Amino acid sequence: MMIISYLYRQLCKEVQFNIAYRWFCKVSITDKVPDRLGVNVFKEIFINIILQCKKVGLIKGERVMTDGTLFQANASLDSMIPLNKRTDHNDLKRKKLVTGIPPPEGKKITNKTHISKTDSDASLAFKKGAIRSLKYKNHLTIDADSRVILDTQITTGSNH
Repeated sequence: MMIISYLYRQLCKEVQFNIAYRWFCKVSITDKVPDRLGVNVFKEIFINIILQCKKVGLIKGERVMTDGTLFQANASLDSMIPLNKRTDHNDLKRKKLVTGIPPPEGKKITNKTHISKTDSDASLAFKKGAIRSLKYKNHLTIDADSRVILDTQITTGSNH
């Protein structure tokens, strides 16, 4: 997907500046060149590639493996604000933010007591030996024999 994304961005740049490409794509000089494909297009491409792999026998589906990998969210622990009893995750997403009061000294910040005001989908997570920070998790399922990715899901860092 990253290769397709890179190539698509390069193609968009070329179409933006090359009149012959604009003509071929039926994009006039005044038209804006699209810069994103969107999630549904990437899903469709992903599923099509899996089906092609299955068709040629690359994917057997007899043995699959699933694993999760944490990765850093683009938010700081300083963005954590307390949740009060009337504020939940969905309220925060609807822009009903609680005031950003830092926790009292010695008090712990947890996913049950605090949420990031800059990235409400990220959650506190850590691996043994690493510092606790705001993270996401990529859950990946592959065909064990061919190592072809069959599915992927991004969740908050605290999901198992």
